[in-house]
Amino acid sequence: MTSTKKIILLALAIIMAGFAIGGATLYVGYRKSRLMAEMAKQVPLPPSEDNIPAKVTINTEGHPFIGKTDAPVTIVEVNDYQCPFCKKFALDIFPKLKKEYI
Repeated sequence: MTSTKKIILLALAIIMAGFAIGGATLYVGYRKSRLMAEMAKQVPLPPSEDNIPAKVTINTEGHPFIGKTDAPVTIVEVNDYQCPFCKKFALDIFPKLKKEYI
């Protein structure tokens, strides 16, 4: 093979690799956007300010609690042991709430 043919073949290979990478990138982006659209259909939207309920009732029977059972305000905590924000709440915020309000 002559050097000109090698250069042309190399250039074509690079162009084809570029198309393959670009196509894969577009396909992954397309799949991600489709997945996000499907998830958006399944996840309920938060209530608008017009229809926020004045009182929410959550059955806490049988779950551990601190404080009076007839307190005017009830906080139901849902956390994740691996979540750094839950850790911050448990170590920094909750002790202050407990000290001042419970």
